[in-house]
Amino acid sequence: MRATRLVRHSGPGNGGGTPDRAGRVLDQSSASGVEGVDPYVIHQGNEDAMSELTGKGAIVTGSTHGIGVAVAERLVAAGMHVVVSSRTPAKVEEVAARLSQSGPGRALGIACDVRDPEQCKALCLRAEDAFGGIDSMVYNTGIYQRAEFEEITPEFWDNMHAINV
Repeated sequence: MRATRLVRHSGPGNGGGTPDRAGRVLDQSSASGVEGVDPYVIHQGNEDAMSELTGKGAIVTGSTHGIGVAVAERLVAAGMHVVVSSRTPAKVEEVAARLSQSGPGRALGIACDVRDPEQCKALCLRAEDAFGGIDSMVYNTGIYQRAEFEEITPEFWDNMHAINV
Protein backbone atom coordinates (compact mmCIF):
# COMPACT_ATOMS: atom_id res chain seq x y z
CA MET A 1 0.00 0.00 0.00
CA ARG A 2 1.41 3.39 -1.00
CA ALA A 3 0.63 6.54 0.90
CA THR A 4 -0.99 9.48 -0.81
CA ARG A 5 1.50 12.29 -1.44
CA LEU A 6 0.64 15.93 -1.64
CA VAL A 7 2.42 17.80 -4.40
CA ARG A 8 2.43 21.56 -4.76
CA HIS A 9 1.63 22.76 -8.25
CA SER A 10 3.40 25.70 -9.77
CA GLY A 11 1.62 29.02 -9.90
CA PRO A 12 -1.29 29.66 -12.21
CA GLY A 13 -0.69 30.82 -15.72
CA ASN A 14 2.88 29.63 -16.19
CA GLY A 15 1.82 26.96 -18.67
CA GLY A 16 3.46 24.02 -16.95
CA GLY A 17 3.46 21.84 -13.92
CA THR A 18 5.95 21.09 -11.21
CA PRO A 19 8.15 18.04 -11.75
CA ASP A 20 8.02 15.43 -8.99
CA ARG A 21 11.12 13.58 -7.75
CA ALA A 22 10.96 11.19 -10.69
CA GLY A 23 10.93 14.13 -13.12
CA ARG A 24 7.28 13.65 -14.17
CA VAL A 25 5.48 16.90 -14.81
CA LEU A 26 2.11 17.10 -13.12
CA ASP A 27 -0.82 18.67 -14.89
CA GLN A 28 -1.61 22.27 -14.15
CA SER A 29 -4.98 22.53 -12.41
CA SER A 30 -6.87 25.46 -10.99
CA ALA A 31 -8.64 25.61 -7.67
CA SER A 32 -12.27 25.93 -8.71
CA GLY A 33 -11.45 28.82 -10.99
CA VAL A 34 -10.20 30.86 -8.05
CA GLU A 35 -7.53 33.15 -9.44
CA GLY A 36 -4.29 33.33 -7.53
CA VAL A 37 -4.81 30.11 -5.57
CA ASP A 38 -1.82 27.80 -5.75
CA PRO A 39 -3.33 24.58 -4.30
CA TYR A 40 -1.79 21.49 -2.87
CA VAL A 41 -3.48 18.57 -4.60
CA ILE A 42 -3.37 14.83 -4.29
CA HIS A 43 -0.75 13.49 -6.69
CA GLN A 44 -2.71 12.30 -9.70
CA GLY A 45 -0.15 9.68 -10.73
CA ASN A 46 -0.66 7.59 -7.60
CA GLU A 47 -3.75 5.61 -8.64
CA ASP A 48 -3.34 2.99 -5.89
CA ALA A 49 -3.56 5.62 -3.19
CA MET A 50 -6.42 7.39 -4.95
CA SER A 51 -8.49 4.19 -5.11
CA GLU A 52 -8.01 3.73 -1.36
CA LEU A 53 -10.03 6.93 -0.84
CA THR A 54 -13.11 5.67 -2.69
CA GLY A 55 -16.14 5.46 -0.42
CA LYS A 56 -14.41 7.05 2.58
CA GLY A 57 -16.01 9.95 4.46
CA ALA A 58 -14.46 13.36 5.06
CA ILE A 59 -15.38 16.69 6.60
CA VAL A 60 -13.81 19.87 5.19
CA THR A 61 -14.58 23.01 7.20
CA GLY A 62 -14.39 26.39 5.50
CA SER A 63 -15.02 24.64 2.20
CA THR A 64 -17.25 27.01 0.27
CA HIS A 65 -14.41 28.99 -1.35
CA GLY A 66 -10.66 29.15 -1.87
CA ILE A 67 -8.43 26.37 -0.62
CA GLY A 68 -11.27 24.62 1.23
CA VAL A 69 -13.39 24.13 -1.88
CA ALA A 70 -10.31 23.05 -3.85
CA VAL A 71 -9.60 20.34 -1.25
CA ALA A 72 -13.24 19.22 -1.27
CA GLU A 73 -13.23 19.05 -5.09
CA ARG A 74 -10.16 16.80 -5.15
CA LEU A 75 -11.55 14.50 -2.47
CA VAL A 76 -14.86 14.11 -4.33
CA ALA A 77 -12.92 13.52 -7.56
CA ALA A 78 -10.98 10.80 -5.71
CA GLY A 79 -14.28 9.10 -4.80
CA MET A 80 -14.64 10.32 -1.23
CA HIS A 81 -17.93 11.42 0.30
CA VAL A 82 -17.34 14.92 1.62
CA VAL A 83 -19.19 17.22 3.99
CA VAL A 84 -18.92 20.80 2.75
CA SER A 85 -19.14 23.10 5.75
CA SER A 86 -19.17 26.79 6.57
CA ARG A 87 -21.53 29.11 8.46
CA THR A 88 -23.76 29.93 5.47
CA PRO A 89 -26.49 27.31 4.82
CA ALA A 90 -27.29 28.42 1.26
CA LYS A 91 -23.62 28.43 0.24
CA VAL A 92 -22.87 24.94 1.63
CA GLU A 93 -25.90 23.54 -0.19
CA GLU A 94 -24.87 25.23 -3.46
CA VAL A 95 -21.27 23.98 -3.31
CA ALA A 96 -22.29 20.48 -2.20
CA ALA A 97 -24.77 20.17 -5.09
CA ARG A 98 -22.11 21.25 -7.60
CA LEU A 99 -19.53 18.83 -6.22
CA SER A 100 -21.98 15.93 -6.12
CA GLN A 101 -22.67 16.43 -9.83
CA SER A 102 -18.96 16.23 -10.61
CA GLY A 103 -18.54 12.87 -8.76
CA PRO A 104 -17.60 10.11 -8.44
CA GLY A 105 -17.84 10.84 -4.72
CA ARG A 106 -20.73 12.79 -3.31
CA ALA A 107 -20.99 15.88 -1.16
CA LEU A 108 -23.34 16.93 1.60
CA GLY A 109 -23.66 20.55 2.73
CA ILE A 110 -23.94 21.14 6.47
CA ALA A 111 -23.79 24.63 7.93
CA CYS A 112 -21.70 24.86 11.09
CA ASP A 113 -20.23 27.64 13.18
CA VAL A 114 -17.04 26.09 14.53
CA ARG A 115 -17.16 28.42 17.54
CA ASP A 116 -20.14 26.43 18.85
CA PRO A 117 -19.21 23.00 20.27
CA GLU A 118 -22.78 21.74 19.91
CA GLN A 119 -22.83 22.59 16.20
CA CYS A 120 -19.48 20.82 15.76
CA LYS A 121 -20.83 17.72 17.47
CA ALA A 122 -23.95 17.80 15.30
CA LEU A 123 -21.78 18.22 12.18
CA CYS A 124 -19.78 15.10 13.02
CA LEU A 125 -22.86 13.05 13.90
CA ARG A 126 -24.63 14.00 10.65
CA ALA A 127 -21.51 13.18 8.63
CA GLU A 128 -21.19 9.83 10.37
CA ASP A 129 -24.86 9.03 9.74
CA ALA A 130 -24.67 10.08 6.09
CA PHE A 131 -21.41 8.34 5.20
CA GLY A 132 -21.14 5.54 7.76
CA GLY A 133 -18.10 7.11 9.38
CA ILE A 134 -15.56 9.89 9.20
CA ASP A 135 -12.18 8.87 7.84
CA SER A 136 -10.64 12.32 7.32
CA MET A 137 -11.04 15.80 8.73
CA VAL A 138 -9.66 18.94 7.12
CA TYR A 139 -9.93 21.91 9.47
CA ASN A 140 -9.66 24.74 6.98
CA THR A 141 -11.52 27.37 8.99
CA GLY A 142 -9.65 30.47 10.06
CA ILE A 143 -9.88 34.21 10.34
CA TYR A 144 -7.41 37.03 10.56
CA GLN A 145 -8.60 40.19 12.21
CA ARG A 146 -6.29 43.17 12.39
CA ALA A 147 -6.36 45.45 15.38
CA GLU A 148 -4.08 47.77 17.26
CA PHE A 149 -2.94 46.26 20.54
CA GLU A 150 -5.05 48.64 22.63
CA GLU A 151 -8.15 47.72 20.55
CA ILE A 152 -7.96 44.01 21.39
CA THR A 153 -10.76 43.20 23.81
CA PRO A 154 -11.35 39.86 25.56
CA GLU A 155 -14.27 39.28 23.18
CA PHE A 156 -12.09 40.00 20.13
CA TRP A 157 -9.44 37.55 21.38
CA ASP A 158 -11.98 34.86 22.35
CA ASN A 159 -13.64 34.99 18.92
CA MET A 160 -10.35 34.65 17.02
CA HIS A 161 -9.19 31.86 19.33
CA ALA A 162 -12.50 29.96 19.05
CA ILE A 163 -12.30 29.91 15.27
CA ASN A 164 -8.56 29.42 14.70
CA VAL A 165 -7.73 27.00 17.48
